[in-house]
Amino acid sequence: MRSFSVLRNSISVRVLVAALLGGSVAALPTQASATTLPGNQLYYAFAVSNVYSGAPNSAEDYWGRVGQYTFNTDGTATESFWFWSQTNPLGHAIAADNSCPTGCHVLTPTNYQNGVVGYPRVLSGTWTQGVTGCPDLCISWYDPNSGTYSNETWQVTGSSSDLSKITLESSDYGAVTGWAFGGSYHAGFVMSAKYIHDNYPATYSGPYCEAANPNNGAGGNPDPYVACGTTSIPVGSFTACPNTNDCLSRVAACTCGGNDKYYLATSASAPGKVWYELYNIGNNTDYCPQTTQHEHVVALRQILGTSGHFYGFVGIEASLYPDGAPNNMLYLTIENETNGLPF
Repeated sequence: MRSFSVLRNSISVRVLVAALLGGSVAALPTQASATTLPGNQLYYAFAVSNVYSGAPNSAEDYWGRVGQYTFNTDGTATESFWFWSQTNPLGHAIAADNSCPTGCHVLTPTNYQNGVVGYPRVLSGTWTQGVTGCPDLCISWYDPNSGTYSNETWQVTGSSSDLSKITLESSDYGAVTGWAFGGSYHAGFVMSAKYIHDNYPATYSGPYCEAANPNNGAGGNPDPYVACGTTSIPVGSFTACPNTNDCLSRVAACTCGGNDKYYLATSASAPGKVWYELYNIGNNTDYCPQTTQHEHVVALRQILGTSGHFYGFVGIEASLYPDGAPNNMLYLTIENETNGLPF
């Protein structure tokens, strides 16, 4: 398992697929008519990116997006998503101020905080599967802003009555790596960070691919190529922050020296959204992040089954700070971390 803080001075863009659970839970009526849908599920939390193993980090033009696909039985679909790119580093924004110690902020990739006009972006599309020319799952998306279409091919790589997984096979717009996990839960289903911690205190792990600074990589060593591996989030090792259901905190020793501080936060008004943040605090035992620091900020989506069971996260780290090489951070990684998948 890699250490995020070892990489904190690198340039990279991370698309993160992580598995975790959280918070208070709303009523969970199951949606009907899902049996003819891709993987027999309605809603898919997804992350896609143009990063792939062995790609040159010197390109510094990697991007990622995270969000939700909604499939309808009439062959139509909707995509709601957030997007970040190394070529347009946006830094971070304050997502919440209910973390711990009291008064600390939780930070997130800019535009992933609540209430941003124009986000999530929304595309309409159509889908087909199991037909001539499309033996798997084919989706065509229409962008009303540019008036253009984009096309993707996915394969169902795991399926059960509670959860399904689809894996990106190809696209015509540059995406080469992607995962999506689907369930048919109620659209307004909400799960808080504390609920995840109390009811699903497992370690969630899975694959990642990270674009990094070719001049100043992990521990100051050059990273010439995109690296892929396995990472994890030990939910059971977090502590719930007092006076809120929506924030977990953790401090752990870093192999790079000192301690790392982690936040995992949710929002009762934004179902499925998770803010994940980590940064090195030196020899301090706890520490509030400063808005001028270069924290690792990750945009995650919860992976939920039809029953409401929590299976993990999928998302993007977009730690994109425009300070100028070699000290800027342009992390972009695609990754998924799960536990106990039913297939």
